[in-house]
Amino acid sequence: MDSWQKEVGVRAGRSGEDLLGWLFRRHSEVFETGHLFDHVETALEDAGVHRKEPRQVEACVFADLSGYTTLTEESGDEVAAQMSLKLAELVNEIASRHRGAVVKMLGDGVHFHFKDPSDAVMASLEIVDRVHPEGLPPAHVGVNAGPMIYDEGGYFGRTVNIAARIASQAGPDQVFVGEDVLRHVTPSGFRLVEVGAFELKGIAEPLMLYEASNDDDDA
Repeated sequence: MDSWQKEVGVRAGRSGEDLLGWLFRRHSEVFETGHLFDHVETALEDAGVHRKEPRQVEACVFADLSGYTTLTEESGDEVAAQMSLKLAELVNEIASRHRGAVVKMLGDGVHFHFKDPSDAVMASLEIVDRVHPEGLPPAHVGVNAGPMIYDEGGYFGRTVNIAARIASQAGPDQVFVGEDVLRHVTPSGFRLVEVGAFELKGIAEPLMLYEASNDDDDA
């Protein structure tokens, strides 16, 4: 049994008080991660940690559940914590199937890393399709590709920062990808349709975004 499966199993069997404590820590990590995205690249480079040079362009994905805050207010923190655990189990399964890895769980969201941007897009589309049958709120996903800073099991830098910003622009059931993804994929099993140029927080120039959909979806 994988370590994440053990964690889900253990936490699922704990009391409501334990789940609430776990949820509080996860929400704290959301804030801390956002702070890191804005500042860690400069700090790591100043400390002599350099960009990881990939053999090929790699991809970063952020997926979040839409309406999670409202759900927490209406149903209570314990229900929200159970959904976070269900999300953790689902996304680890999907990442493994598409040759990716979960970098960090963020309470109502997840940060992925993929070596192949095409795998990242396919995994993102599966997440959007699978959350409803699992009883979870709809997901919105952002995908970006490019160089990243790697340190102690985490990925940081501009590529990661932009992926998080792209996710915030997507609506429920949408997968948005950045223009750097388009440069490094030949769509197979999915298609990309231009959405428009978006101004993203902390990014100097507007970025062209594209919406991904499965080839068998209605146009």
